[in-house]
Amino acid sequence: MKKSFKLTDAQIIITLFTLAFCALITVAVLNPVKNEEKPKNFVGVDAAGFKHYPDGHIERMEIKLK
Repeated sequence: MKKSFKLTDAQIIITLFTLAFCALITVAVLNPVKNEEKPKNFVGVDAAGFKHYPDGHIERMEIKLK
């Protein structure tokens, strides 16, 4: 005797919600968050050639000689 496999409406709905949830999690993990660059207010350059900003950020300046 063969047993027939029947899906009920509840099983289909639960499966669709599970697939949608997994797709949402996958998109959230794989999609990188874009950080908005806030404008930096330049303060000055020290003797070693580092640019200083008011938030404490320091970056090296490139000095190009021609």
